[in-house]
Amino acid sequence: MPFNKDINNIKGLIHHHEARFLYELAGKTVAQFGNNSILCEIGCFYGKSTVSIASALKEKGAGILYAIDWHQGSRELPGFDTGEYPSTYEEFMNNLKKFAVKERIKIINSKSEDSVTAVPERLHFLWIDGAHDYDAVKADFDNYARKITKGGYLLFHDACWTDYIEPIEVIENEVLDNPDYTLYACVGNTMVFRKTPNRLPGWKRYLLRQLFRYTCGEYRSLPQKILSFGLFRLTTLWTTWRHNGHK
Repeated sequence: MPFNKDINNIKGLIHHHEARFLYELAGKTVAQFGNNSILCEIGCFYGKSTVSIASALKEKGAGILYAIDWHQGSRELPGFDTGEYPSTYEEFMNNLKKFAVKERIKIINSKSEDSVTAVPERLHFLWIDGAHDYDAVKADFDNYARKITKGGYLLFHDACWTDYIEPIEVIENEVLDNPDYTLYACVGNTMVFRKTPNRLPGWKRYLLRQLFRYTCGEYRSLPQKILSFGLFRLTTLWTTWRHNGHK
């Protein structure tokens, strides 16, 4: 069954290429780890990423997605902590019902820092897209990435070619040189690592660091934004091509 393009109509902050990639990688995860595959996402918003992932599990008839979100927003969103931010929970639930994926989802309506024990100690896929300040991203990595089994996938959203700098700072400090993770893909603003021995040469890691520092951040110049957009498109097309079985 192909990716349901109607998923792109769900309100959300992920690009349609990212939604499709989440669907495809979730399917690959189940094919790789079997019926008892455990996937987890931190940050659901209105459910665009949730439905993308869970649709693959529904198609495979296997796997479960732990979906963590307190549905009261985060610091970077307008209206946060003012009493004016509307809860996303009702529309989130409506989207799960609309796409008939709820049976493949364990909903955790809570903050990620309060949900660690509610998630199994063995994960095969982890998508981090919660609060984007450094401490929050680092806490999500520390609390949940340790659960990823060998060969599993670690995904960060808003991690490349973006206004945000904090997720990539966590990646630089905790993942890029980590011997247990190797870079797997960049799709849109999503950076993906796989829990296998780090095969990325030092010179490539150095180059990535320089590119990230130049192309990420809220106060980028026009040339930086143009380069960011070009890299966004190029890495997305390249990864999509390779992920579809080309070499």
